[in-house]
Amino acid sequence: MKTVKEIMTKIDQCLTPGNTLFEALFFMKNSKWNTVPIINSNKKLVGVFTRSSLYNMLLADLHKNTPIINYIIKDVGTILADTPVEVLDQILLDSKVGTGIVINQDQEPIGLLTQTDALMNYLQETILLKGQLETVLHTSNLGAVMTDENNRIIFANPKLIEMIGKNEKEILNQRLDEL
Repeated sequence: MKTVKEIMTKIDQCLTPGNTLFEALFFMKNSKWNTVPIINSNKKLVGVFTRSSLYNMLLADLHKNTPIINYIIKDVGTILADTPVEVLDQILLDSKVGTGIVINQDQEPIGLLTQTDALMNYLQETILLKGQLETVLHTSNLGAVMTDENNRIIFANPKLIEMIGKNEKEILNQRLDEL
């Protein structure tokens, strides 16, 4: 069973409450992350620094050496690395943020789960399922046909083509009720 750890964006560096506005800006620019985990001296997650946090500090016209401690978001949802990917559906539907923090059993951040990570996983799963379905349909002893929303044939398996006695080009794009 695939887990969140397999699809997350791995992190090898975090910020701390003592990091400055300039350090956070530099880190976010280089990492291209919109959400950065903030850890304490024990490497435990204490919050996140987000793009909105950055904007708020800049709009407050704070000096670039100002520590980010007062702009850390502390109420952070996390997801365990060994969470099965299948559980993500409901988590993502309920989520109001674009990035989740993935933690290990010791509560240490080890990754980010971005919307892109989830989308890429779903895309890979869809491609895999499509391939499996095509294999079943092409090797089936039963005739199978698929139509679009206008009832036009978009797929006919070899068995159906054989049963009808026409070639594939004659069948595709025909309305099913005209066949």
